[in-house]
Order: sequence, then C-alpha cells, then structure tokens
Amino acid sequence: MMNNVTDLLLADWAHALGWTLLHSLWQSLIAILLVMACLRFIPAMFSGLRYAVACGGLFLFVAASLLTFVHLSDNSATTTTADDREYFPAAATVVDSVRVTAPAGNVLSMVSSFIETNMPMILTVWIAGLLFSAIRLTGSVYATCRLRASASRLDNAWSDYISRVCRDFGIQRLILLAESATISTPMVIGYFKPMIVVPVGMLTGLTSEQIETILVHELAHIKRHDYLINFVQSVIEVLFFFNPFVRILSGLIREERENCCDDFVVSRHGGARAYVYALTRLAEASLMAPALALPLAGRKNQLLTRIRRIMERSAKNYSPNGRLVLPAVLLIAGLMCISWLGITSGNNHKGFSFRQEQDTVKQKNQKGSRHSRKSVITLDANGQPREEVIEMFEGDVELLMAIPAVPDIADLPSIPDAPD
Repeated sequence: MMNNVTDLLLADWAHALGWTLLHSLWQSLIAILLVMACLRFIPAMFSGLRYAVACGGLFLFVAASLLTFVHLSDNSATTTTADDREYFPAAATVVDSVRVTAPAGNVLSMVSSFIETNMPMILTVWIAGLLFSAIRLTGSVYATCRLRASASRLDNAWSDYISRVCRDFGIQRLILLAESATISTPMVIGYFKPMIVVPVGMLTGLTSEQIETILVHELAHIKRHDYLINFVQSVIEVLFFFNPFVRILSGLIREERENCCDDFVVSRHGGARAYVYALTRLAEASLMAPALALPLAGRKNQLLTRIRRIMERSAKNYSPNGRLVLPAVLLIAGLMCISWLGITSGNNHKGFSFRQEQDTVKQKNQKGSRHSRKSVITLDANGQPREEVIEMFEGDVELLMAIPAVPDIADLPSIPDAPD
C-alpha cells in the first residue's frame, strides 16, 4: 500500500500537479492585480461590468493553471522506473539533472532543487488540506439540503407576487417560497429548482414595500444564475485553499455580485429607503449562513458599505432632487450638534454663575448639643461673589462660644468672573 502511494506521488502527473500549484501563487497575484487595476477605472455605478471583470480574472487564472498543468505534463523530462520510486529520496535523480543544467550558485537553482526534493511532502500536505476543505464543502451542502427540506413552504399572496414578478423579469423556472426558524436572513437555495427561504416572522415584521425589495433582490440572484457561479467559486476555493489571492479575488466577486443585485432592486423596483431599512432590520439578527446559500445580509462591514452605496447612488440617480439630499442631511445633523453643544454649554454656564454651594456641617454629641453651619456663595447682579452663612445650634450655649467665628467675606480669595 505504501509503495502504491509513493508511486502516485512520484508520477509524472503528480510532479506536474505540484509545480502547477506552486505556479498558481504568482499567477493568481497577477490576476488580482489586473482586476484591481481595471476596477480603478470603472465607476462603482457600473456594477455589472465590475462583476464581469472580477469573474473574468478568476476564470483567467483557472485557465492559466490548466494550461500550466498540461504543458508540464507533456514536456516532463522526468522518466523513472518503478524500482527507482520505492522511496521519496529517489527524486534525487531529478535534482541531479536540474543541477547539471542550472548555473552553479544560482538562487533559483537552489530553490528548485529544494522543491524537487520535497515535492512528495508538498503534495501530501496539499492532499490533506484538500480533504479537509472538501469535507467542509460537503458539510455545507448537507446543511443546505437539510435547510431546504425542513423549510415550510408558503402558498400565500407573496407566492403570487413572486410568480407575477418572474413573468415580468423573464424567469421561466418555478420558484418556491418557504420560511424557516433556523435562519435570520433571506437566502436562495438551489439552481434547477430554486427556493427563496425567509426567516419566520419576516413577512409580518416588515412593511409590504420592504418585503417586495427583499424578494426582488433574491429574484435577481436567480435571474443572474448566481447560485451556480457561487458553487463554482466554492470548488475553486477548495482546490486552491492555500492561495490567499484566490480567496481575495473570490471575495471581491461576491461583493460585486451583491452590488449588482442591489442596483437591480433600485432600478427595477425603486424604494431605496425602504430597501436600506429592510437590510438594517435583517442585519441586526443575521446569523452564519451555509457557504452555498446566498444570504441577503452579508458581513457587518460589507453591509454598511452596501447601504452607503445604495443611498449615494439613489441620491445621484433616482431622485430629481437627489443632489441636495446628502448635503441637506449633513446640514441638519450639523445644526443639531451645534444646538446640543450650545444647550450643554448654556446649562454649565448657568449652573456656575447662578449658584455655588459649599456645605460644611459639624456635629457634636457632647451633652446632647448639636451645631451645623452652611455656607452658600452666590453672585450678585454685578458678578461679585457674595457669601451667606446659615447656622443652626441646639444644646448648651457654652459650646456655641467655643466654635470659631466665620471669616469675613473680604478675607476670602477672589473668584474670577464667569466666562462670557
């Protein structure tokens, strides 16, 4: 059994696969740099074009990896017999051939020799990570299937609304509507028989306009075949689980996908304010969704970015006086802040200039006598300090004579005027 595994790891195709995985690092880096460079020249309002560029970058990278694997498999100069593959160190024959053709002292030659020597170990680690990622994806598929099976189908006015909107959007597939108590954000499940699953209580907890915007968003995913593309992305992420650039590029695709659906809602349905309010309400209780599902409310930071983008786009394009909305909101917010600061400052000034009290109470329990003194400092009409002393005494008069006298107001230190 061990010999069979060793033969597989030292086969020509395995050698080509290992180098293909290593080449994918710089290939994916170039792909994401090209995509980001193109996106810098595409305005945010063209979300469809941005999404196409991001998807094109990912599939261009996959094509480059496939061509690399085919090229290395066809032009492999490694030919070893079965006896030479009994142990991993047998790859030293390949290392010797590399050393002969490469200049002495070349850094690339040393790195290549090290990789050739440890290629079986590299492939072993990749296979282990691949199995782990595949198990996670399988678990996500299973969780999605269970969610679909346990959801309660709905046949009400909103189901009729979905059928009517599908005819308007040209969607030919039958779309089911269901609700589930295990989720907190709407999502689309399935490709051939898609199902829109909403949280229990959402259809009664939001207004009709807000529910319509949410359903239109999910129908946009179905119309654009986003579920299938998302599944392909998940498979690519499993194969290149070790590649951070692939994950960054895939995350960029998901972000632009949501932007496309947001623009679809605003352009086809309108009601940007109702849509933003619905997103905010749903995000307050959003939970972790299966990887293959398409949840409406994403991560917190992504959701805030989407809300800001929707409001900016709506203010610029969908409202006749949209260019005055954001400045007006900022102006009102600034006036409210200034008013609040003025009220707070006025209250503090009034408290200082109107009254300042210092209570000094002394109690003596000698022979049942008690003495208290209260000093009150106020400001007169001219802004000068004035002190009033209130004394109370109960008990022996001799004890009263022993109490020190109150200093005269002239002996007190001067108090500065209250600031204007």
